[in-house]
Amino acid sequence: MRPDQSTWTPSPAEGEQPRQVRRILKLFRPYRGRLAIVGLLVGASSLVTVATPFLLKETLDVAIPQGRTGLLSLLALGMILSAVVTVLVDGAFAEELIRTADAPASEAEAAEAAAAA
Repeated sequence: MRPDQSTWTPSPAEGEQPRQVRRILKLFRPYRGRLAIVGLLVGASSLVTVATPFLLKETLDVAIPQGRTGLLSLLALGMILSAVVTVLVDGAFAEELIRTADAPASEAEAAEAAAAA
C-alpha cells in the first residue's frame, strides 16, 4: 500500500455526529433570545467581578500610601458600585434563568397548556 492511500473509513456513528449536533441545537432555537441575554449577563457579571481587584490594588498601592483622599473616596465608591452592580446583574441572571426554565419548550406545549387550563 502506498503512503498516500488510507484504509481508514469513518464508522457510521461518526457520520451521525454532525446531524446529532444540529438536532440538539434545534432544541435550543426557541430559547435563542433568552440564551443571548443570559450570556450578556454572565459577561457583565464577569467584567464587574474582575474590576474589583484592580480597584483594591489602586487603593492599596496609590491612594493610601500617597495620602490621596479624593482618589481613595472614588476607589471606595467604585468598589461599592461594583458590589451593587454585581448583585443587580446576578439577580437579573437568576430571574432570566427562572423565566427560561418555566417557559414552555414549544408552541405546541403552550397550546396544550392553554387548552388544559
